[in-house]
Amino acid sequence: MNLKDKYHLTKDQNRRFARMNFTRLVHTNARFEGINTTLPQTQTIMDGLGVDGVNIDDINTIVQIKRGWQFITESNASLDIKFLKK
Repeated sequence: MNLKDKYHLTKDQNRRFARMNFTRLVHTNARFEGINTTLPQTQTIMDGLGVDGVNIDDINTIVQIKRGWQFITESNASLDIKFLKK
């Protein structure tokens, strides 16, 4: 199945959009992992601080999701299987 490009964003526009919504993207991905933090708590963790009531495993998961999004937005490589395996 081939999906049509609905918004016609360039690679740079996609990166800018991801960077503008960085905290929301990390927060949403963390929710899929079963981590129940609020958006402000997620931002605090991304800033390198701890949050009361959030265990260390959840904090580490949020940090790893943040690093993944940073890797994607900073890379110039095309999206293919070799890139996804990194």
